[in-house]
Amino acid sequence: MRRIRLLAGLTLAVALPAAAHTFAFSPTSAAQACLVLGSATYRVARSGADVTVRIEPSAVAPAVRIELADTPDQADFVLVDDGAPPACAAAANVKQVSIASGTAPFDVVVGFASGAAPADYRIYVRSRWIAPETAAALFAAAHRPPQRLAGATVDRSN
Repeated sequence: MRRIRLLAGLTLAVALPAAAHTFAFSPTSAAQACLVLGSATYRVARSGADVTVRIEPSAVAPAVRIELADTPDQADFVLVDDGAPPACAAAANVKQVSIASGTAPFDVVVGFASGAAPADYRIYVRSRWIAPETAAALFAAAHRPPQRLAGATVDRSN
């Protein structure tokens, strides 16, 4: 009886990780949220971000105010996936985006539209891999207003 339990335990120890990997339940195979806009790919950073976004749903003066649309027809930007994980691994021109929490420093603030404050952009998200808030952060990183340097003038004439 003891041998059967030992054999069953060893079989489970070998079979569970293999089955988990087959059905994409492995922690190392988790898809990384990304969004391709134009020639750049914006990816949620695992470490070292190029842009840090802070989501404040009721921010008074956010850099970008987004409304989550109920239907694609109402949206300026639509993100719908086919159930497959995002294919960002081979992307060129990748911008790493982190989502700030607490009092961490940030580059851009995202607010969500309310009745009194209209949206700058309306987005529709239906994805298995990217939450609407994450999509809003990636979209805001791509559409953030240019930063101005205090006391500096920029000559853009060519």
